Amino acid sequence: VLLYNIGITFYIWTFGMTSFRSSVGLKEMARQLFLNTQTVALTIGFVLAMVCPFLRGMEKLTSDQLAALPVYIGIVSPFWETVSYMGMTALPLSIVQIGLLLGEPKQAGLDVDKRSLVLTTGLRLLAAPVLILAVQVLVCKLGVPLSRSEFIVSAIILSMPAAVLCVTVSELYGGAMRLAAQAILWGTIASLATAPVVTWLAQMVWEWFLA
Repeated sequence: VLLYNIGITFYIWTFGMTSFRSSVGLKEMARQLFLNTQTVALTIGFVLAMVCPFLRGMEKLTSDQLAALPVYIGIVSPFWETVSYMGMTALPLSIVQIGLLLGEPKQAGLDVDKRSLVLTTGLRLLAAPVLILAVQVLVCKLGVPLSRSEFIVSAIILSMPAAVLCVTVSELYGGAMRLAAQAILWGTIASLATAPVVTWLAQMVWEWFLA
């Protein structure tokens, strides 16, 4: 998941930015790529996961075990709990933002084109996972080892609806915010039907071509 987030972050702040503003220079692109909060958080998490593996289970320690760690209780615990609570607010606040956008009165010239909405949703939920299945079959045929679970999970990840970050990036760089919000809403609803189909298709492709 960490590596997947790194790839998504790289795409958003490079190709994603150029899709909104074609005049973005390499200097601005590099600054946004390496200095945005998501990249900083991923970097810190990656370093902690690699250098300090003992930290991963600290939040699961019992009260008796914590009693033996006065430094943890006095310094780390308040910081840890604060960051955890702040992190848990990210998704609810994003959903509120989408709701506010969808609840705004329609303005002239800002109505969402239904064809664009269907195309965006279809590309995300169906075309992307089918494409990654084809690429993975080709990669496996060329001799790169992929397990069955890796093959299927990759397709499932690509079949998920658009992330709520799309709305924030659209607002920041002058994109179609209402289209992004509606694509997230309707894509999430449609994924309840398409995700099982993609999962089944990935299993069948594995059996047909790679088993």
